[in-house]
Parts: sequence; structure tokens; C-alpha cells
Amino acid sequence: MDIIATSPLGGLAQRIVHSCDQLGQTPVLEVAPGLVLRDAFHLQLLSAVAEQAGRPVRLEVLAGDYGWWQNWLLSRDLKRWRRLAVAASELAGIDVTVERRMVLSRPAGKHRPLVLAIAGQEDSFPSWAQPLRLTTAPTHLDDIQLLAAV
Repeated sequence: MDIIATSPLGGLAQRIVHSCDQLGQTPVLEVAPGLVLRDAFHLQLLSAVAEQAGRPVRLEVLAGDYGWWQNWLLSRDLKRWRRLAVAASELAGIDVTVERRMVLSRPAGKHRPLVLAIAGQEDSFPSWAQPLRLTTAPTHLDDIQLLAAV
């Protein structure tokens, strides 16, 4: 049974849920260097993923072996994601948790939270991860092109 995308991010949400539930892979969002996504984008994406999956979402932020500057930036990003998780819970009524991880979790089936990872392009992934590169200028067939709204 196909699920029809009901929001502008419905197609991406479908791809994330399919990756987890059908392919047994942990989807990893990679944001292209220089691309800044607003909080509204993240909230809509979290809502679309939770709606498609029909269960809670766990965001795992990959924390590699970085220097002090990258660790500071990661801590700042974690605070942002946790704030967004609270907003998603309050505004959309979805259950989102955020965790910092050294190694990404494997998908655990439809009765557990859907795992969605966030990583930088310099991070390496385990074999069960599926990178989903978000960019405005795709260079690979699997890249997800974002168009700026005017």
C-alpha cells in the first residue's frame, strides 16, 4: 500500500520511514555545507515523519571525535534539537526525543521509536546507515534537492 505525501516534506518523510521499516537501514540526514535550515523546516519534517511512521521519533545526533570547536558547535546544535523536540511535542503532539550518540542505532522495527540520525559530511557511518544528503545543488543521483521558498 502506497502512502501519499500530504505535506511538502511528505516525500522525504516517506523515504525516511521506508528506509527504516522496509530496508532495515537507519536514515541519516546530511546537510550540505553552507546550507542552513530553519526551525520551521525541522518541525515540519519531524511532524511528517511521525505522521508517516505512526510512532515516536528518536533523533540521534552523531558525535564523532572532534576538536573543541566542533564539540562546542555540536553542543549548541544539540540544545537546538532538544528545543525543537519540545516544540514538536507541544505544537504537533508528537513524541520526539534527542540523543547524542557515538554509534548510530539500528532500526528496531515498527513497535519501537523510528530512529532518524543527523550527521555532518565528515562523519563516517556504519553499514546499516543510509545517508540522505540535503542540498540545493545535487551532485549524486540520491541527493535530495531543496528549493528555497520565496
